[in-house]
Amino acid sequence: MGTKIWLITGATSGFGRELATTVAARGDTVIATGRRRPALAGVSVTAIQPGTYGTGFVTTATVVPPDDVYAPTVGAFLQTVAQLGPDTVGDPREVVAAILSAADNPTPPLRIAVGEEARAGIRAALHQQLDELANAA
Repeated sequence: MGTKIWLITGATSGFGRELATTVAARGDTVIATGRRRPALAGVSVTAIQPGTYGTGFVTTATVVPPDDVYAPTVGAFLQTVAQLGPDTVGDPREVVAAILSAADNPTPPLRIAVGEEARAGIRAALHQQLDELANAA
């Protein structure tokens, strides 16, 4: 299936801007209109897909255990983060460098995968799509 072409009115704010950003990030072509021209001029979208990156926040933060309602989601997340070793997370400066590189590029890429974990996730998703296509044929 090829990319779609979207004509989105009201793309300078709210739902229109969110829709334009989302479909452009997935690779579709967006024709965006809006009343505030300056907000549309020179707009580029690059999706940054990082792997697991961390800062000192998790190790220095005081975490209040979640109540019963949030224990299955937030609690599970906190347990997973607590079990990550220091070598598990990447250096967040890699993500910053990728963002700055895209911002300085006159023709930035649609997507930047930062770190091997992110690239592996994209590969797995693509392989799954290829399997689905093969099974549908």
